[in-house]
Amino acid sequence: MRLGSGVLPAAAVDRRGIGGRLGLLSGLVCGLLLLLPAPAASAHAFLTSSTPADGQTLAAAPAEIRMQFSESVMLSAMSLDIVDSHGRHFRPTSMRIEQGAGTEDPVDLIAAIPTLARDAYRMSWETLSSDDLHRTNGLLVFGVATAVSAAGSVEPTPPPDEVLLRAGIFLSLSVALGGLLASRLLRTTGTRDDALLGRMRLAAAWGAGAGLVFGLALFADQALQRGNSLQQVLFSSFGLHFALRAAGFVLLLAAALRPVRLPRTAFRRALITVGSLAVGIDTALMGHSAAGLVASTTRVAADTAHLLAASTWSGVLLLTLLAILPAARRSGVDVAATLRTFAVPAAICVAVMIVTGSYLASGVVGSVDALVSTFYGRTLLVKLALVVLVSALGLANHRRLRRRDRQSIPVRTIALEAGVAAGILLLVGVLTSSQPAMEPQYIREPTAAVVPVRDAAAGDLQETLAVRTNVPGRNLLVATVFDTRRPAPAPIRGVLITLVDPGGAAGPTVPAVPIADGTWSVSTDIEWTQPFSVRLTVRRPGLPDTVATYPWVLAAASGQQRAAVVSDAPIREPLRAVSAVSLALAIAAGAVALIRTRSRRTAVMKPGPADVPVPQQPDPAPDLIHNETTSVLAGSGKN
Repeated sequence: MRLGSGVLPAAAVDRRGIGGRLGLLSGLVCGLLLLLPAPAASAHAFLTSSTPADGQTLAAAPAEIRMQFSESVMLSAMSLDIVDSHGRHFRPTSMRIEQGAGTEDPVDLIAAIPTLARDAYRMSWETLSSDDLHRTNGLLVFGVATAVSAAGSVEPTPPPDEVLLRAGIFLSLSVALGGLLASRLLRTTGTRDDALLGRMRLAAAWGAGAGLVFGLALFADQALQRGNSLQQVLFSSFGLHFALRAAGFVLLLAAALRPVRLPRTAFRRALITVGSLAVGIDTALMGHSAAGLVASTTRVAADTAHLLAASTWSGVLLLTLLAILPAARRSGVDVAATLRTFAVPAAICVAVMIVTGSYLASGVVGSVDALVSTFYGRTLLVKLALVVLVSALGLANHRRLRRRDRQSIPVRTIALEAGVAAGILLLVGVLTSSQPAMEPQYIREPTAAVVPVRDAAAGDLQETLAVRTNVPGRNLLVATVFDTRRPAPAPIRGVLITLVDPGGAAGPTVPAVPIADGTWSVSTDIEWTQPFSVRLTVRRPGLPDTVATYPWVLAAASGQQRAAVVSDAPIREPLRAVSAVSLALAIAAGAVALIRTRSRRTAVMKPGPADVPVPQQPDPAPDLIHNETTSVLAGSGKN
């Protein structure tokens, strides 16, 4: 073959065709998996609001409890217990769920309760998220004509068995993908140790098989041990995604075993591509990225890339420590060359982890307060610290390996890097089993304040009372009064407002000022945190005064006001900005590295001073040599 002839070898043509088919196959797999129905509640369903609220004091006993959850919950698994100050228990007489328009929308649970006396009450509840079967529970305190203090945030702790099984799945995936990449890196550097290459393939096979086993164990733990029928869970979207992830591990197992009778390169690449995408996408669809509040194709794709990058990078590190370094002492494997070859894939994996990690955090951490005050947030901070540490270790190892001193391998720092990578995988298991830090009490949403309003009929009058701002301090009481009879028997000449303190003592009666047609107002100071009453007196000439009393409680007594520890401002948009900046920096760094690599190759290919031809002394008999060569060529042409 001549250079520049425009003719490529058949092998090159086959590889290009295989690459195109693999790209098409990858796109089809991604599209089909993303089109599958996501679980109805792919993360922990947490309580977003309740009536009564935590810490609220009611003037009268409620007839029902209303609880709004972020996602769908199982009514059959709902447990609700109300206990008074004397230890007496009250159970709901009935419970129902008001479902939103879609299965991923927030739901309201309404529980009818017995009549409660004047006292303080503690209500505990527990339920399961629909389809993903995550346990969620909580506690709140309310009072009936009795001042109480809020119970505060109660986070459900992740079950240890679920944490270990999820961490086992991620560790298995890392060994499977790491073994497949490590065997390729070893072949690229010319390793002739067939036993080591066989161990890499065997490690990949064991990893894929272990992932399959851990996945089935997690399915049994979440489905069968929590009172659900096998048929109900198996034929739900929850069971479908578990089955597809198991199929992905089977494909990775087949890729590691590498059937001999089939085309090796094309077949193995197809198995690895489809298997990795199946495991990654289905894991994302069963995780926080597919939750109803933050679900999007972009988040699922980012979660998939994050999982596969972290698993591949950590798997190569673990196998380097456990298999490649010991083999180097026995058979002289060039570990330095292998690790230098791994530098580019490792840099890509770390860059993908940073970019996708900051983007994914925008959907699971609501504010800085949520980050520092919740179990999920603190665990995420520890993971972030370990990622920074392992990145620094990787950079230090890379700089040492670039010296090309083959006798000096940074074994200790490689071992530390691999250990930290294993710790990160364990934390990933903890995070995926925990409730995201999105509780509303940690997030100050920029919404308009809700003004409490009471509306009631008083005789032949229809009255509406509002208190602004409804917190201790200066307040504006606004009353709107209309006569329901037509024609009205007499015009309204005045409205008097009287505040009755929590002890029942009436304060001074203040005439309201008319501010519009039928609307009257009074500005006054209210400092009570316990329930009080507002007495409204309407005067009409020739008719007796109409008096109505409205029980009231200021919002500060409801327990919903929470002082910020650091900041409760939403951080979704700042985290997405960090992700965008990280992506731009990663692209710029990759472009610079590519330009430098091409420059080095060009410099190597250019002839140096030693390559310039040196003029030779004329041969003593050039004509003779020329004549003999011409004769030989002429004779061969005649033949």
